[in-house]
Amino acid sequence: MKYAKLINDNLSIAPRRLTIDGCVVFNPTDAQYEAAGYLPVLYTDAPVAPDGYYPVSGWDEQGGEIVQVWHFEPSPEPTADESLTRYINELTGGNDTDIVSAAETLIRNNMEE
Repeated sequence: MKYAKLINDNLSIAPRRLTIDGCVVFNPTDAQYEAAGYLPVLYTDAPVAPDGYYPVSGWDEQGGEIVQVWHFEPSPEPTADESLTRYINELTGGNDTDIVSAAETLIRNNMEE
């Protein structure tokens, strides 16, 4: 089990050695971590984000544990390069060898507009 402290909403993982009563303890026990103020960390799976959003991880202290929590942020607008790449992938089905056909289709579509 991992232990940590929550400092300014950031996870600070417990070190592998603690100084307890002037003695250095390597590989502390769970009880020693807890006595030093560290809490067990509970990791959770990212939820599936709705279209147009992506999951963002955070941490919250709940019931003597630090629990990974999630919220959704809007997806950033794609850059022109990303939009073109996505469009070409749609035209070619992700097949790079068909790039000439994709370019021809792109030109043909632009001429029709």
